[in-house]
Amino acid sequence: MKPLKNRKHLNKFRVALPSIIVGIFIVCSCAVVPLKKEEPLPPEMIQEHKMLGEAEHFIQAGEYQMALRIYDDYLGQSPPGPFADRFLMQKGNIYMRLEDYASARGAYQILIFDFPRSAFVNKAGVNIAVAYYKENNYREAVLYAENLLSLKPLSLQQRVRLITMIGDSLLGQKKASDAVVSYIDAYRLAKDEEKERLLEKMKLAIADIAEPEIRILIQQCKKNRLPGYFLFQQAKLYEQRGRETRALEMLSELLRDFPRHKLARDAKKLAGRLEKSLDIDKWAIGCILPLTGTYGQFGNRVLAGIELALAECNSVPGATPVRLIIKDSKSDPDVAARALEYLVQKEKAIGIIGPMITAEHVAETAHNLGLPIITLTQKEDITKTGDFVFRSFLTPLQQIKTVVPYVVHTLGYKKFAIIYPDDTYGIRFMNLFWEELIQQGGQVVGIESYESKQTDFAAPIKKLTGRYYKRVEPIEAAAEEIEEYMGDEEVKVDEPEGPESIIDFDAIFIPDTSKSISLIAPQLSYNDVTDVLLIGTNLWYSPGLLRQSAGYVQGAVFPSGFFVEDSNPVVRKFVKNFQDTFGRKPTFLDAQGYDIANLLFQVVENPTVCTRNALKVSLHQVGGFPSVTGFISFDETGNASKNLALVKIEGRRFVQIQY
Repeated sequence: MKPLKNRKHLNKFRVALPSIIVGIFIVCSCAVVPLKKEEPLPPEMIQEHKMLGEAEHFIQAGEYQMALRIYDDYLGQSPPGPFADRFLMQKGNIYMRLEDYASARGAYQILIFDFPRSAFVNKAGVNIAVAYYKENNYREAVLYAENLLSLKPLSLQQRVRLITMIGDSLLGQKKASDAVVSYIDAYRLAKDEEKERLLEKMKLAIADIAEPEIRILIQQCKKNRLPGYFLFQQAKLYEQRGRETRALEMLSELLRDFPRHKLARDAKKLAGRLEKSLDIDKWAIGCILPLTGTYGQFGNRVLAGIELALAECNSVPGATPVRLIIKDSKSDPDVAARALEYLVQKEKAIGIIGPMITAEHVAETAHNLGLPIITLTQKEDITKTGDFVFRSFLTPLQQIKTVVPYVVHTLGYKKFAIIYPDDTYGIRFMNLFWEELIQQGGQVVGIESYESKQTDFAAPIKKLTGRYYKRVEPIEAAAEEIEEYMGDEEVKVDEPEGPESIIDFDAIFIPDTSKSISLIAPQLSYNDVTDVLLIGTNLWYSPGLLRQSAGYVQGAVFPSGFFVEDSNPVVRKFVKNFQDTFGRKPTFLDAQGYDIANLLFQVVENPTVCTRNALKVSLHQVGGFPSVTGFISFDETGNASKNLALVKIEGRRFVQIQY
């Protein structure tokens, strides 16, 4: 056996051996040595866990008041239990759900002051700031959040939440530029999934920032991709406002400075669309009207007014002449659609007047092409086709909204009857009148209809007044009773001439043509329907009604889209010029065409209107444009709203009512 060269190592081994043996023994003995049993929880802690569970159950069930009772019971004990901070946090959270933000802040503040070392302190502080924001107390929200950010060691997520909320609060204070700065700060700290949400907030805020401030923001964040987003969003805003040239400049800057930006492809597409939109003739205006066919007489009336407006516009010294391209729809929707394509592709028109009556298909096509179109139709919901579709025409609703409040509130009438033709026109007006009457506090006490081509109106009038059906008069009943006792003996009783009319209404509404009214009004008088107010529609405004039935329609009231004898200087000038040009007095349709053309010509003259989109934006911004049919404003749906004239009949004259 060879001797060991180093006894020192041997000695170390001998010293370590007992320890190794002991270790092996302990390991091998683990299976048989019994573990020490855990100490059972104190009864009070078991009860607290139970209370927490019960409260959580109520919260899940939406029974927040029951949960609050449990929390209050626990927090009311003295000294505070070990879960007091948790109970306070939950209590504040419930109040936040209930939108009782003052109580929520109270719970969070007690937690912060009484338990400053609690793990919930930072969350409670953040929620206090959020509670101020939820109450629209933006100033306190910003102050509290900034204080937390400067004093508290918050987590990254909490910091992002607070900075974002500061931006929201600044936006609520109309400080859009400062809000974007806060969003940028939050963006730099946020994780990828949060960045997109912050970008959306920035886009909304940018809409309220002027371009010089946008430039400052771009300089502040040159090192990241945000300037590209700002430029793209600004370009979209310019497009929405009808400033396509400025939008193209924004997109060019984006593609030049950030060629590899995430939005570069979208920017190129938008730029292409904008360049195409600039390829139009801003002085070319199309006109699609039915000059022949079923509705030819109406279309030619409108065209007369348009031509007068064009002559006046192009006679202004130094003005660029407007080019009007007139196309005959021939009262055919398909022909009108082909005319639209021609005006868009060949003539590059900036906008369209028309068509009349049937305009649905043309309106849809115009909207899809991004072409502003002002229709002349009563078709319901035509402007809901899209925001490029406008309507300027006298509608049934406008008439009813004008006449009903006047007769109810100014004249003081409360009970009304309605006689209407059983056709589309009559039914539409009847329903609108009835609905508006209810809203204004009036009452319909009788209603009858008749066939649209009917000439004898005795039946509906008698039904309305209670004379159509035979009524058993008291004297007749008495005679029958006497005969039962007198046997065969004849009883003489004076026969009544007929039941009297029951007139239990103050006024009667008749939505029909002047020709029909000339027949109905005398028959109303014959059947004792007198001393009641007659109410009509714009179709009553006809000299024929005065010639044939003036004596039966005295005091009658109706709305009109245009009153030719208006004392307004604008109207008087138009009437004179029209008569001098065409040798006749203008009608409503003549005036309607004149107003639409005048409006469109003046909007196009604006130097900023150089695209169809810009024209659309400018039309939506029209407010109180003076015209011969009343001041014109387009509402948010594209419908022209006007103050209609109210007319009454006095002697053999139509007189305008000042209301």
